[in-house]
Amino acid sequence: MALYSDSPTAQILVLFVLSLFVVADLVGNILVCLVVHKNPRMRTPMNIILFNLAICDITVAMGMTSKYIITKFFQHPTGDCGRYLCTFITSGNLTWVGGLASVFCLVSLAYERYSAIVNPINIHKRTSKTSAKILCIIAWITSIMICIPEFFGHQYSKEREVCYQRWPADEWLPQAYSMFWLFIVGFIPSTLLVFYYSRIVRSLWFAEHPSQEAHAQMAALRYRKSVTKMLIGISVIYMIGWMPTLFVFVLVYWHTGYQVGQVIGAVTAILVVFNSAVNPYVYALQSKSFRKQLKRYLVCCCQCQYEVQPISSLAAVKSGRQLFPNMAYGAHSNAAVEVVELQNVRKRSEEGNLSKAA
Repeated sequence: MALYSDSPTAQILVLFVLSLFVVADLVGNILVCLVVHKNPRMRTPMNIILFNLAICDITVAMGMTSKYIITKFFQHPTGDCGRYLCTFITSGNLTWVGGLASVFCLVSLAYERYSAIVNPINIHKRTSKTSAKILCIIAWITSIMICIPEFFGHQYSKEREVCYQRWPADEWLPQAYSMFWLFIVGFIPSTLLVFYYSRIVRSLWFAEHPSQEAHAQMAALRYRKSVTKMLIGISVIYMIGWMPTLFVFVLVYWHTGYQVGQVIGAVTAILVVFNSAVNPYVYALQSKSFRKQLKRYLVCCCQCQYEVQPISSLAAVKSGRQLFPNMAYGAHSNAAVEVVELQNVRKRSEEGNLSKAA
């Protein structure tokens, strides 16, 4: 740890890796939000939860940025100002809120796929768009309530140059809280994810399917397999990213004299941001529909810079009256035809001027 604290090269390398993952996190998840928001066909119950998961990942990136990146570029104040800054910004509490909300999203995604694939006949257990939105709201409310203790007791240590949390004198309180996090964010979600996806995998890959299925049914089966692989991938990445952080959190309060060193803190931070950053790229690799909509959106954004924006009918009619004051503009159908003719006249006029100039 002394080697890390005394090595500017190591600190710059960690800062660079964190910044790289944060940028990838923000860019990828913002694109996910835009694709789902701009395409009504993409607003399925599963994609609504994925949209919320992307917001969770953005929140995690913001929390990590405020704790590990922004603090490197300014002198952290002390006293009451430093305490308030630690409580709400530089302690990285947003990371815990976003991480906990993402857990509920992952379990909701697993249940949605389980109800759609394993129990497709039971309509009452299917997740609708409304219920998906309600699940997302519940996830955020529950996460904020559970993380309330994280916003109390923060202080800034000038010697260590880090924010730390001072718990009450009762030793059992932080120990119970750390174990609560380990089970709520670690063991219980992991167990549910393994249960749901094991049943889904058995239904898709190992159940007997008629050999003469229709082409549409085979296409639906391939799509479900692709989506299942995508969701299993992000669930495994979640466990890899968050489980070390949760175990370190438990060790801090259960092992007497144990302190999180700079190396361990940097490694766990990188794993957490990596988990949030890689999710949108897993969607792009595994989901053909998402890839298609993403390409369409990016191409549209590039082309819109060079396309002439269509004139609104009211503006076009007004401009037409200025150019052709004797023309009648009574009926809506006639006005529409005249607007088109007016635009064609302008286009031919511009082309004629260009040819004369050449």
